[in-house]
Amino acid sequence: MTDDGIDWIARVRRLEEEVSGLRRALRTRGTIEQAKGMLAERLQTDPERAFKHLSQQSQKRNISVVDLAADIVAGKGEKAVKTPPSGFGRHILRAAGAASAAASLPELAEFLLNDGLAQVGVESVAFLADGDPTRILAMAGPAGKGTKTSYPVQTANAATTLVLTWAEPPGLAPADKRALDALAEVVAGVGRRLWCPVSTPWDQLHWLHTVLAAVFGQGKVLSPVYDSSGQVVDFVVDFATRELSDLFGRSSADLIGSRLLDLEPHLAGLGIFDAYVKAYNESEPYERPASYETVLYRGRPRRLLLRRRAVRVGDQLLVSQQHLDHAQRQNEQVLQMEIIGGLGFGEWDLATGEILWSPGFYELFGREASAGPSALDRLSKLVYPEDIGAVQGLLTSLLELKVPADVEFRVPHPNGKLRTIRLVAESKTTPQGDVHLVQAVASDITEGRTAEDVLRRTEAQLGEQRMRAAAEREMTRQMREIWYPATALDIDAPGLRVRGQHWVPQEDRRFQADFLDATTAADGDMLLAIGDIVGSGLAAAATMTRLMYPARVMGHAGSPPAEILEALNTELHRGDQAHMAGMVLARFLTSERTLIWSQAGHLAPVLLRNGTARQLPAPPGVLLGLMAHGGYGQAVAKLEPKDLIIFFTDGVAFGRRAVADPLPLLMREFERLAGIGGPRAVLETAMEFSDGESCLLIVEAK
Repeated sequence: MTDDGIDWIARVRRLEEEVSGLRRALRTRGTIEQAKGMLAERLQTDPERAFKHLSQQSQKRNISVVDLAADIVAGKGEKAVKTPPSGFGRHILRAAGAASAAASLPELAEFLLNDGLAQVGVESVAFLADGDPTRILAMAGPAGKGTKTSYPVQTANAATTLVLTWAEPPGLAPADKRALDALAEVVAGVGRRLWCPVSTPWDQLHWLHTVLAAVFGQGKVLSPVYDSSGQVVDFVVDFATRELSDLFGRSSADLIGSRLLDLEPHLAGLGIFDAYVKAYNESEPYERPASYETVLYRGRPRRLLLRRRAVRVGDQLLVSQQHLDHAQRQNEQVLQMEIIGGLGFGEWDLATGEILWSPGFYELFGREASAGPSALDRLSKLVYPEDIGAVQGLLTSLLELKVPADVEFRVPHPNGKLRTIRLVAESKTTPQGDVHLVQAVASDITEGRTAEDVLRRTEAQLGEQRMRAAAEREMTRQMREIWYPATALDIDAPGLRVRGQHWVPQEDRRFQADFLDATTAADGDMLLAIGDIVGSGLAAAATMTRLMYPARVMGHAGSPPAEILEALNTELHRGDQAHMAGMVLARFLTSERTLIWSQAGHLAPVLLRNGTARQLPAPPGVLLGLMAHGGYGQAVAKLEPKDLIIFFTDGVAFGRRAVADPLPLLMREFERLAGIGGPRAVLETAMEFSDGESCLLIVEAK
C-alpha cells in the first residue's frame, strides 16, 4: 500500500484479469451479436429477449452459446434453432468472430487455428511473404506437409499469403468451400489494419519452433519492433515454450503477439533489454550470470534467481532463461559444510506457502526428510516442552515486531538425547509492510553448552584458569582438525589457477582462526575468501563458523562481495558480546576475466604484473562487527595473462620484520620469488616471513 492509500499491485492484477477477459469476449462477440440480431428479427422481439432465448436453447442442447450462435448464423431461417447445420460451418464462423479481435499477425494466426480451424482438420495457419513462400511472417501450429489452401491477404505494410495446412485432404463440399472463402474475406479485412512483422525462412522457423517445443526450458522467439528512425524499441513474442507460460502464469495465447516490455517491464531498468538490442544489432551472443530479479507473477512481485542468454537467429532473437531453484543453488561442498559445522538453513515463503529445509536443518531437528518440513507456526511442536516459550518469542519477533531473532532451545532427538539448537532468523517484508519471507540459520551448540557445564564442575575442583587452558588447548586441536584437515589447496578453473596455504606453527596453542577458502560456483565463476579473527580461542572459532558458511552459501547464490560483507557485518554486530574479523571476498568472472573484490578492515591484495608488484587500491570497509553499518564498497581488477593476485593475512606481512613498514619489503620479496620460481616459489617461501598462524592465497591468470 502506498502513502496515498492505493494498492498498485492489486490494481495491476485486477486490470490484467480484466484485459484477459475482454480479449476472450472479443473473440466470440461478433458471432453472438449477429445471432441475436437474426433471432430478434425472426421472433419479433428485442435483442435482450433474443439473447435470453439463445441462452435457454444453449442449456437445452448442452452446447455453448457461441456454438449455438454459429449454428443460427450458418443455418437457414428460424429452423436453425431446432436443427443445427453441419459442424464445419459452425467452426468457420467461430474462427471469423475470433479474427476480428486479433491485434497482431501472429495473434491472428493463433486465433484462427485455436478458435475454429483446428476443429475442422487444419493442422497449421501461416502467413507467408508474397512472392517468397519459403519465408514465414506468422505461424500457429506445426509446419506439416499435408494439403494446403492459400488466399491472398494485404496487410498494412505488405502483401502476404494466408496458407492453411490440412492434416488430411479436406474433401470440402461446395457449402464448406463458400464458408472458407467468406472466412478469407474476413481475414483480408482484418489484415489491412495489422502490421506485417519481419519475415523468417520457413525451414528455419519450423526447425526452431520444433526444437523449442521438444526440449524442456524457458525460451521465446522475438521479432524486433522499430520506430520511425529505424531503432529497435521493443520486441514481439512470436513463440514461447510451455515452461515460460507456467513461469509467468499466462497462457501461450497471452504471450504470443505480446510486446516484451509489456510482459517484463523490469528488463529495461536492469539493462537486460539494452543487452538484447545489442545482441540483435551486433549479432553477438549475450549471457547474464545468475542474478536476482523481481518479476510480476499473477500481478504480484516474486523474487527469482535467473540466468539469461540471447542470440540472433536470422531476423529474430532467440532468448532463454534458467530459473535456479534452491536445490540448484546448493552444491555438494555446501552440504558437506553443513555436516561438518553442524549447521542448517530453513526458509518459509508465507506468500506462496513454499517451505525449504536444507538436509542439515532436518538433521538438527531430528526429522526425516520424507516427513517434509514443518510450517513456521508448528515449529514449537518439535522442541522440548520447557522451551516452547523461546519459539513463541521467536515468532513474535519475526511476524509481529518484524525484527531479527536469535534464540536457543532444546530439541528431542530420536536417539533419546536432547540437542541444544541456536536459531538466528530474519523476516522479509513487502513494500506494504507485510511479512512474506522468513529465513533462518540453525547451529548445533550442544557440545558447547555441554563443555561449559563440564568446565564449571571441573573448575570447582582444579581451579578456573587451569581447566580453561586445558579445554581450550583440546578444542583448538579439534577445531584445527575439523576446519583444516588439509593445509593447502590447488584449484584449476577456466582462465585461472588458485593456490593457497594455511600455516600453523607446531608450538602455537592458540586458535587465532586465520582462514582461506576457494570454490567454483555453479555458473563457473571462482569464489575466494581470506581473513583472520580478532582474538583467539573458542570465541575466535565460533566467529569463524559464523563467517565461512554464510559467505560460501551467499557466494554460490550469486550475491556480490560487498553485499555478503554487509550481511556478515550485521550478523557479527548482533548480541551483547563484540566479535570482529578482517576479511577479503572476491569473485572472478571467468567470462570477463575480471576480479570483483571487497574488504573489511583487511590488507588489500598485491597485483604482480610484468615482474612489478603493487598493492591494489582498497575500496571502503571496516572490520566486520565494528559498527552496525560498515559501508562496504567494491573494486574491479581486469586481469591479463600471467598476472598474479596475492592475498595474505597480517601474519605474512608483519612477521619477524623490525621495520616500520614491512609491506614494501614484502612486495620486493614477491617480485624476487616470482621471478625465480613463479607462484610456487612465492607460496613455499612465504612461510619464512610469518611467526604465527597465517594464510596466503595466489590467483594466477592464464
